[in-house]
Amino acid sequence: MSLRDGTIATARFEFRRSLTKGRLAAFFVLALFPPSITLVLSTYPGGPPLEWPIGATTLVICLLSNLLWATPVVYNELEGKTWVFNASRPQGKVALLLGKYLIAVGWTMAVCWSAVTLSIAIAAWWCPGPNYTKIWGVLIGLATLASIGYAATFTLIGTLFHRRSMMVAMGYCVVSEVAIAQIPAIIGKLTISSHLYHVILHSFAPKELLESPDLIAVIGTQNIAMRCTSILIITGVAMAASLAIIRYREYITTDES
Repeated sequence: MSLRDGTIATARFEFRRSLTKGRLAAFFVLALFPPSITLVLSTYPGGPPLEWPIGATTLVICLLSNLLWATPVVYNELEGKTWVFNASRPQGKVALLLGKYLIAVGWTMAVCWSAVTLSIAIAAWWCPGPNYTKIWGVLIGLATLASIGYAATFTLIGTLFHRRSMMVAMGYCVVSEVAIAQIPAIIGKLTISSHLYHVILHSFAPKELLESPDLIAVIGTQNIAMRCTSILIITGVAMAASLAIIRYREYITTDES
């Protein structure tokens, strides 16, 4: 079996295995969180532009979705005692990683797209006026980039810290994607959330605000294309590291520990 066939077979199997009541319940809870916040904010006049809370809550559920689907990439196989079978097949470990990554991206994108679409529909119903078609397009694009990028990052965490992957991923979110992302320096540009924030800022902020020297000193002069490219570069580096680790690292199975 080729690497492509193995990846597709893994993705199909993981998709069927993920169709459980618990996972589906998590899907609906996450997907309905941003629309619920949007509905509450829509009933209060004089609130902030709704694209900002929709974008923020969608980022939160994107992170939570990847915590659920991307981080257990190795642990589930070790716990289920199927790691030896996959590792013994030619290209089995690589196909396993790629297949699980595709499923994590697919589920996360489905959650985020559903949340954005429902939130925009609610906003357009309660607060007509803004160009919600543009807002929907920008947020869907950002949700797609975030799903791809965070799935790769959390997959890397899952290959490095397979036994405590969720705890490490949560710590990463707090330290890197929240704290470090706010630092207006090169280190802040190594995080995905900083680029997502600047894309939404360049997409929706008034032109005079974007041309302010004080704001330029903080966010820099990178345009939307460069920010999106930076996210794709981070994704590529994280996936390359994950593939190298899972190919050459020896994991201790439950029976051996």
